[in-house]
Amino acid sequence: MTEKLLSPLVKIFDLQPHPEGGWYKRLWESSFEIPHSVLDSKYSGSRPAATSIYFLLHPDETSAWHRVYSDELWLYHSGGPMILKLGGDGDQPGEVTEIVLGMDASKGQVPQALVPANVWQASQL
Repeated sequence: MTEKLLSPLVKIFDLQPHPEGGWYKRLWESSFEIPHSVLDSKYSGSRPAATSIYFLLHPDETSAWHRVYSDELWLYHSGGPMILKLGGDGDQPGEVTEIVLGMDASKGQVPQALVPANVWQASQL
């Protein structure tokens, strides 16, 4: 995407390309650290107890199928509705459940959604 087509929010919030697609910036991480010794072996080191990011998708972008080891809470702030796809916890995405993040409850949109740990997820506008 050329710079002139980027949302002004990319520059305002100093967002960087996200590995799965879209744009992001880590805003906060908990000062409480969970030591590696108590975590499952799939973790490569200690982890903050929680983190928070800004995440932005442009209309022609998607966030590719991926999984994270911890629960992930999505909070909608503004823009068009976003489709969050959940694809189960198998070896690859399976039957898809869609959650629409947005503020129009009359259309079934919700302002926040939880992606449980190890569940496949993808997103698009």
